[in-house]
Amino acid sequence: MELYRYLEVVRKWIWLIVLAVTLASGTSLIASLVAVPVYKTTTTVMIGQFTQAANPVASDFFTGQQLAQTYVQLVAREPILTATISSLGLDQDWQSLRGQVAATLVQGTQLLEVSVLDTSPQRAKAIADEIARQLILQSPTTPSADELDRLAFVQAQLPELEKKIKDAKDKIVELDRVAAGATSAKQIQDAQQQQTILQAQINQWQSTYAQLTATLGKGSVNYVTIIEPAVIPRTPISPKISLNVMLAAAIGLTLSVAAAFLLEYLDDTIRSPEEVRALIGAPILTTIGKIEGEGYPSKLIAELDTRSPLTESYRALRTNLQFLALDAPLRTILVTSSGPGEGKSVTAANLAVIMARAGVPVILVDAD
Repeated sequence: MELYRYLEVVRKWIWLIVLAVTLASGTSLIASLVAVPVYKTTTTVMIGQFTQAANPVASDFFTGQQLAQTYVQLVAREPILTATISSLGLDQDWQSLRGQVAATLVQGTQLLEVSVLDTSPQRAKAIADEIARQLILQSPTTPSADELDRLAFVQAQLPELEKKIKDAKDKIVELDRVAAGATSAKQIQDAQQQQTILQAQINQWQSTYAQLTATLGKGSVNYVTIIEPAVIPRTPISPKISLNVMLAAAIGLTLSVAAAFLLEYLDDTIRSPEEVRALIGAPILTTIGKIEGEGYPSKLIAELDTRSPLTESYRALRTNLQFLALDAPLRTILVTSSGPGEGKSVTAANLAVIMARAGVPVILVDAD
């Protein structure tokens, strides 16, 4: 099918296409306007390891990421959601709330995003924040205030011990110089006694330092903390009116165009000389319009109105027939069609009149 045929089909069925697009986009617009808006908000929490160790290793941070994966699952579990419903006084069960909640990890981090969908922007924020709060409350490994105070105290002792040990060692070195320059046995003995006392203190401080360091090594705990509370969303994420209308219009356009070409394919009606020429592979000698009037006498237009355009069409038919018969003059012309009442007799009679007026001897035979 040539391009002009495609364009012709579209032109013929443009009313259907416009109607379908209008109905589809209009229906989508109305449905979007009456739909209940849905809002989305997100609370971001950090989940990982809280450590006071002086030299944390990579495994400490890897453990935090593993914990974050665990908390992703906890967000959608019954204990967290039930506690959230109870705290906020929501009129729904935890299974329905689970359908509104989604938890995702920010790739490569220990950040957990808790997103909530709700028809109320204020309620969406409240639910997101409360779920994060319940994660903190129900975390079995979240450090208590006493634990954090104890770890902070231990951490504060380490620099003091380090300074005492360093000062004592410096004093021992200084006493070595004093003993080396002493002029009496008593001075040497006093210096050695002080060194012995200092060394005993150093040993005691080093032992305490080792114990505190071990305590810190065991004091690595997990924590959950909110770093970005949810905000009240200003615009809904659904329905997206413009997008819905455009999609509906596109679907209506696609379906209507497809329907137009399907109807055109199934329709075997011939509507133009070009279609006849394409179907039978023969030239069109002329086209004759509809002759108005009742009864055959009123349709003998070649006799009744010699200047009528219809009469000119019959003259064109006569001329074209004569051109076709230049090599072998026509003796018999058969006018026929596929069914009754299609204009065979009218065509034969008018053609006979036109040819007779051109001086051709004519016998008109009714072959019915």
